[in-house]
Amino acid sequence: MIIWKCVDVADNERAFLFRRNRFIRVLEPGRHRIMQLAGKTRVETHDISDVLFERANAKFLLNTHAEKLEPYLEGYELSDTQVGLLYRDGHLVNVLTPGTFLSVWKGVEKVRVDIIDISEDYTLDEKLVSLLGRDSKASKSAAAKSAIHYAEVPDEHLGLLTVNGKLE
Repeated sequence: MIIWKCVDVADNERAFLFRRNRFIRVLEPGRHRIMQLAGKTRVETHDISDVLFERANAKFLLNTHAEKLEPYLEGYELSDTQVGLLYRDGHLVNVLTPGTFLSVWKGVEKVRVDIIDISEDYTLDEKLVSLLGRDSKASKSAAAKSAIHYAEVPDEHLGLLTVNGKLE
């Protein structure tokens, strides 16, 4: 029977230590000796260079183990009347649809989410319109295509906006 298990965590990785399917702690880069006598031990490795922490129960983990995960992960949650603009290292890369939950690794890149409330105002600042233009990286994402309707109104024409069948 093996008493100790050695786990190597690379510089671009963080590992979650689970014992009997319960989250114990985050393992940082380096070599770790883990005692296996205390119960079934499992190590789950994540590549933090992806920046986005995509795990089915990410929100649950962040809520229940906030004190252990706070140095490593940050979560953003949008309500049903909010849209988020995801910036990575100062570049707009995606649009988050209403009701989205997003978790990101800290310290890899500068990540920022600007939240826009769309419950009453449906217009965007002119600077954002150019960033979200048809040829931008952010506008090509599936989320952006479903969240934003882009329409150009030619000079000497009038555009009418209807939302949920109501003229706004």
